Amino acid sequence: MNANHTTLIGRILHAPELYTPPGSTLPKATFTLQQRPPLARGGRTRGSADSALTLRCIAWRGLARQIATLEAGARVVVVGVLRQRLHTPAGDSPRLVVELEVEALGVLLDGRDGDRGGRGPSEGPGAVVAPDGITGRSPAPPPA
Repeated sequence: MNANHTTLIGRILHAPELYTPPGSTLPKATFTLQQRPPLARGGRTRGSADSALTLRCIAWRGLARQIATLEAGARVVVVGVLRQRLHTPAGDSPRLVVELEVEALGVLLDGRDGDRGGRGPSEGPGAVVAPDGITGRSPAPPPA
């Protein structure tokens, strides 16, 4: 298992962007995930040291198309691998960029959002976006 494999829960800050990079035939989606620490931890309230983590995420192929249907504000669980690379903007010095390359993404449907679930047209209650971009359904709960 890869040491930089991670799972994050957070909100999509802006609507994901879907595009095909120059020189490629594969669709790519990018979005920014914001993960905030809990309001209270160990009997104390969230302080200035508990700042939000903001992380750029990328996805490819069918998964990219599915992610592009989500809206800003959607609460999601993202599974992926942290990657770092050097990026050199035109006329600027190289910068180290850390991104999460998304392997799977699921929309959280816990009722905290009201009607802001950010689900796309192919997703409904319990839907999960798999790495191959196929939308699956969670198993139904057992009868009471």
